[in-house]
Amino acid sequence: MKDNKKILDKTGFSLTPDERKETGYIQRLLTALILYAGFSGCIWTVLGLGGIGVNPVPLLVIGCIYCAAFCGFRGRWRVIPILAVIALIVYFYLALSSMSDGWNAVSNQVCQTFEAYLGRILPRYAINGEHVVLSAGMFLATGSAALAILCGRTAQAAGPFSLLSGLLALVLWAAALIFRVPYPPVCAAALIAAAAVLAGLRIPVRSVFYRSGSNGGGNRLLMTIAVLLCISALMSFPLNELNKNADGERRQAARAIDSFRYDAEEDTAPEGDFSRLSEYPSMSDAEFYAARYTGDIYYLRGYVGETYTSDGWVSLEPGRRAEYAGLFSWLHNRGFYAQNQQSVLRDALGRDTEAPVEVSVVNAGAYSKYLYAPYEAAIPDEPDIYRIGDENLLAGGFRGEREYKLILSGGTVSDYELLYNELNNAFGRGDTNAVEYLKSENGYRDFVYENYLEIPEEARSSIQDFLDGFVPPEDGLTFNDAKAIADSYINSLPYSDMPEASYYKGDFITDFLSKSREGNSLQFSTVETLLFRYLGIPARYVEGYILTEDELETAKNGGAVTIRPESLRAWTEIYRDGVGFVPFELDPPELYLHDQMMTDQITEPEPPEDEHSDPHIMLLRILLLVLAVIVILLAAGFAIFAIRRAYIRRHYKRILTITDNSEAVSLTTAYLIWVVSHAGIPYKNGSLHDLCPEFEELFGRDMRQKYAEVIGIQQQAIFSDLVIYDEERAMVTGFLNEVVGLIGKQAGLPRRFRLKWVDCVI
Repeated sequence: MKDNKKILDKTGFSLTPDERKETGYIQRLLTALILYAGFSGCIWTVLGLGGIGVNPVPLLVIGCIYCAAFCGFRGRWRVIPILAVIALIVYFYLALSSMSDGWNAVSNQVCQTFEAYLGRILPRYAINGEHVVLSAGMFLATGSAALAILCGRTAQAAGPFSLLSGLLALVLWAAALIFRVPYPPVCAAALIAAAAVLAGLRIPVRSVFYRSGSNGGGNRLLMTIAVLLCISALMSFPLNELNKNADGERRQAARAIDSFRYDAEEDTAPEGDFSRLSEYPSMSDAEFYAARYTGDIYYLRGYVGETYTSDGWVSLEPGRRAEYAGLFSWLHNRGFYAQNQQSVLRDALGRDTEAPVEVSVVNAGAYSKYLYAPYEAAIPDEPDIYRIGDENLLAGGFRGEREYKLILSGGTVSDYELLYNELNNAFGRGDTNAVEYLKSENGYRDFVYENYLEIPEEARSSIQDFLDGFVPPEDGLTFNDAKAIADSYINSLPYSDMPEASYYKGDFITDFLSKSREGNSLQFSTVETLLFRYLGIPARYVEGYILTEDELETAKNGGAVTIRPESLRAWTEIYRDGVGFVPFELDPPELYLHDQMMTDQITEPEPPEDEHSDPHIMLLRILLLVLAVIVILLAAGFAIFAIRRAYIRRHYKRILTITDNSEAVSLTTAYLIWVVSHAGIPYKNGSLHDLCPEFEELFGRDMRQKYAEVIGIQQQAIFSDLVIYDEERAMVTGFLNEVVGLIGKQAGLPRRFRLKWVDCVI
């Protein structure tokens, strides 16, 4: 007898009994309910649907009913899923009049939730009915039923439904990690349990066609559970609660992505991150800081730090920005953008009498993430209407912009006090343009004072110590007094291009002020910004580039402004009521007290108007959005199926390359038995000849005879030393291909899809 051990060792495949068993209805139902509980709880949380006011209990009841209906009834009970679908269609038709308001109410709540995640203005849709909560509940009932159908079908059978459930779970995990959403522990545990159960159901004890040397399904199941447990730990407990350095790691990851996208020649600017100051090049700006501003320097603003942390500056949290979505929507609809506020003010006062000059800007080495622009510039294209904050200009495109245009129309930011006086006079005359401008500026001013005066307690204490214990009076300081205090203390700090204290422990500003106090514009600007905030003047930290007046004049005469890394600076910008943010290096004359500003006489901003749209158009847009999401998920699923199919089918292609006919016949027969097991002919212990009746019943008498011949050749290949000729090998291979073709023809469309893309048989 021929030893077939070498075949097993060499190919890694063997013919074994099929011991797969079908799960019972109760087990499938429990699995579906657990999966539904996890999905519904996580979706409810991440979308913030609780803010609508809908009672979730009726939705859960509907979901449980539809889970039960789609878990795989047998026999005469198979009609139940059909009746459930009919009931859902009838319900949708009867509730159609309220469904549009329900869609809009849910969409508005989701937009409000994602405004807190993204910090951007999202649209709102009109609701015509009075019973908003009821309409939203009626719509969510449909969604709950659809989710339950997915869970029931996932528990009943593998394939596309399992893939969609898996993709949905991945989306939920990603949302939790990106948006730092702490899901309810019960829901997270339910998803883990459902995944573990489904993994166990999908892995048979022994398979017809398996790799020898494998540890079987047990290890894979344990690995699946372990991975899901790790993911759930990250999901249930946000990283910033588990690790105090997690925010810094996120920041470094974002920085690495920006470096790839915006392709700076070198790491020129820290973007407010002082944890790695020693890695950035020195700033040779001693002469600049000694001379201060003389009117021949323009500041091109880039990165803006809004919130001070212990190790630098960061932007406002998206959730905080979202609180001002209505305000900025109102401002943008009025044409007010803080990025070019100086230009808007000049236009309102009729100061821009000179013909505007278009200037080309070439970003030679800085990040292409920003459109570096002077405070005096106007932007040819309207800034991002959906942005909240307006602290700087972001470039468009995935790679940013290396070349862009700016518009200059005369005047410099240094004459902002003259603009203030003219604005005051125009307001006193009742000038319409001035009044309308001040309405917008007053709304923006509220945002500024609410966000750009904050200082952490430790930093506030350090600034107070730096000022020898000085505490500002309750009625505030004039800007002139605040500047005098800032100048006297800042000028006492020694300047150095390469500060020795490059590494800091704990709070940056506390460490800096308690040691050598030696720094460059990065350190000084941080001290200045916090100092002004302490004295009651809104201020922000800025990184950007400086430009001389000669360079700008050259650009106006047909040249171009070139942004070079060696021109990098950091500075403080302070907010002047009525005018906007201006660089601190200015040396302005005496200014008015804040409480004497004429802007205090302007009424609060008008509330933003609701967006009125045809409800049917809104419903169509939402349907198209849902359709787009489904198409994306299906495309991703198809790609996964295609990769998986190519991986599995390579085993069969490997058989075709075997030169030994005996070995090839043995493996082809084993592959044949694996194929027909998916057509309803499972292999049990015993002779392969015992499958002849099943072949005749499924494929006909001729195929039974051919199968018997194939088994004869296979036994000859394994149990004898006779030579297997090429004709015999071709006969076995041809029979396999014929069986595959018949299986494909006999199967319906859903079954054929499963056989081709899930089982990878045909």
